[in-house]
Amino acid sequence: MDHMKNFTQLREQVLEEKVGTIYDKTPKTLEDAENPEVLVQGFGRVRLNQVHNLIQKKVKELSKLSQSKNYNGMKSTMKMLTIFMDAADEVEKEMNTPQYKRKLTMLKRVSR
Repeated sequence: MDHMKNFTQLREQVLEEKVGTIYDKTPKTLEDAENPEVLVQGFGRVRLNQVHNLIQKKVKELSKLSQSKNYNGMKSTMKMLTIFMDAADEVEKEMNTPQYKRKLTMLKRVSR
């Protein structure tokens, strides 16, 4: 029974893993805080605005693949699209936490 508990805990931990997270939790500049570097699991590090651009690119790519009836290509593109959307969503939630907003406010005050 103890093994089952450990498996359940491990499963919950895996399910809680984030697809995207802010790479540098202590930004030095206002620009870095407003457009943080995002660590996308299985992809690498990119800026948040680049993640948004990748989402738009994948949506356009999905449309083209749909028109050519390339369903395997659509599946692959949808997987990547889902990863980028989840990463952007998780990072924006992180940016809306009181701790991150405080960092942003402090950097705004310093930059004045």
